[in-house]
Amino acid sequence: MKIKIHKPKNEILQNHIGCFYSLQRNSNDKDITYFGFPSNTIFLTLSQDAKIKINKNDLSIENHPNEEIKSLLIIDNQKQGSTTYKGRTNEITIYFKPLGINAFLTKPLSNYITNTVSEFSPFEDYTIAIHKLFKIKDDTAKFEFLKII
Repeated sequence: MKIKIHKPKNEILQNHIGCFYSLQRNSNDKDITYFGFPSNTIFLTLSQDAKIKINKNDLSIENHPNEEIKSLLIIDNQKQGSTTYKGRTNEITIYFKPLGINAFLTKPLSNYITNTVSEFSPFEDYTIAIHKLFKIKDDTAKFEFLKII
């Protein structure tokens, strides 16, 4: 498993985003589970070729080639949850500071969430931008692309 973390260089983004990170796993990597604990953070997770199963506060992310890119908004609340990765993974996550995501939305956050984990597509051209992001192979270039979205 390979994780690369990048903090925004732009001062305005630093007020709203804690960091971006990419997570990549090979198909022969062992399944891995981690636990999340109650907090007030918000994550936007973008996963390529993934089938995601949501069971209350638990996520299972499994490689399924040719799946649409998944965009999930994860609102941590007062319940513990787990995330399990199975197989190859290509994921980008944005870790927002408390209330930081609101600077990027045109409607109140409550319009985008249905549960602790919600599918997320806030803008008309959002899906097009995500597909462009995942066509970029270099992680640094991906982070640079995210800075202009």
